[in-house]
Amino acid sequence: MTYRSESAQLARHLAQLSTNSGSRYLDADGLAVALLGRHESVRLMQETMAVATGRDIQKQAAGADTVANLTLGEVVNHPVEALRQAMAGYPVAQTPLPFLDVRVDSLRSDTAQTWHRVARAAIIARHDLSTEHGAYGPEHRWSMVADVAAMTPVVQNLDRQLLLAARRVRPADERTIRALERAGQSPATILAIEADAVARTGALPDLSGLRVPPSSTRPSAVTSLKALLEAQRRIPAQLERAEEIRPDVIARTALGQARILLASARLLEPDNHRRSVELARSMATRIGEQLHPEPRDVTALVPGDTTPLVQTTLMWQHLRRHRPDGAKLRGAEAIALRRLINHAPLVVDHLARAAKRQLSSGRWLISYSDAANFTWSRYNYMDDAPRLVTALNDLRAAFPATEPSRPTWAELSSARTTLGHRTTKPSRHERPATPDLAVGPRPSNPSPRKTLHNP
Repeated sequence: MTYRSESAQLARHLAQLSTNSGSRYLDADGLAVALLGRHESVRLMQETMAVATGRDIQKQAAGADTVANLTLGEVVNHPVEALRQAMAGYPVAQTPLPFLDVRVDSLRSDTAQTWHRVARAAIIARHDLSTEHGAYGPEHRWSMVADVAAMTPVVQNLDRQLLLAARRVRPADERTIRALERAGQSPATILAIEADAVARTGALPDLSGLRVPPSSTRPSAVTSLKALLEAQRRIPAQLERAEEIRPDVIARTALGQARILLASARLLEPDNHRRSVELARSMATRIGEQLHPEPRDVTALVPGDTTPLVQTTLMWQHLRRHRPDGAKLRGAEAIALRRLINHAPLVVDHLARAAKRQLSSGRWLISYSDAANFTWSRYNYMDDAPRLVTALNDLRAAFPATEPSRPTWAELSSARTTLGHRTTKPSRHERPATPDLAVGPRPSNPSPRKTLHNP
């Protein structure tokens, strides 16, 4: 999974907890899990702001930045830096409970189980963020600021609920109670409103919108129908970045696409998604008719990269296990499958490009010998292209990825879109190119001025 998808899932869980107010009634075990989920969520928000503003994640974690010394003028003029400092110094209620030690089946309330899902989503999102933080561009970093700004008031509201639970089941735990009390007094929500106004001045693209190359080419786990779209969009990037890839991997990936398209059409057909169903079946039929890989046609010198095939296999395995019971797909699932189908022409396009690149670079060898012992040689532009390459080029021409009626983009949910966080404060007239440029210089010899904690 990815930072974008897991942070969106995290926001969904936080919103559910905030609205049902069940956190104030947690028992001792449930409170321990809730404090774990809160701790991981705050860490994710801290590291997200560090990445957005160009800070080193480890240094930020070890630092002691607070908003205590920020003047009101600096908050108004540099709200992104103020929010970063507010989150860096946000009170943390330490919990000795490791995530892997939590037994979900022993949790006696739905609220406690939701807090466990909060912890899981935050941990996975942090892992992806720390691995891929260098891949996010300026506008995507502004999306991160908006994500944190959206989650901040929700987390602070939950802190007030957890404080009531802590006073009831842990009256002697002064450290936890004091941390939650200080969290309730934090100006983080006010600063989030200011930072959100700056972020919304310009475009806020989703971190993994399909027109943007994914930040990672690692095979994505497929645990739901909606996760299929995330996996599908990684395949073109995996093909593009593969230096060596065998022809049988290319062929099996294409045939795997045909199976995935047919399965998607089967799931969509009861809901009358006629156009997507027709496209899926048409592409799958043409792939099955034209791709007949033969070992004597073309081969490679080295084993090569199998990542696209691994990703395709994970997708197919999930679809094969999915057996609808006659119930209609949920709206988000149907949209994800339709966009997966619309994205298939781009996958075929990259399959054809990868095959042509491997052939023309001399990484693939061809043979037109009918004898039992093949005679392999490098491809020459005067030679006929292998049947695999010709078939992929024909498919690419039949289903062009750039055709307007088959868009290859999708707006995927994120933390800010999930929470729908919009303030009544109007957006700023302009914003710097990146969030780190929104940080203003600190004066060398500041004179006594009013600060947030010195009214």
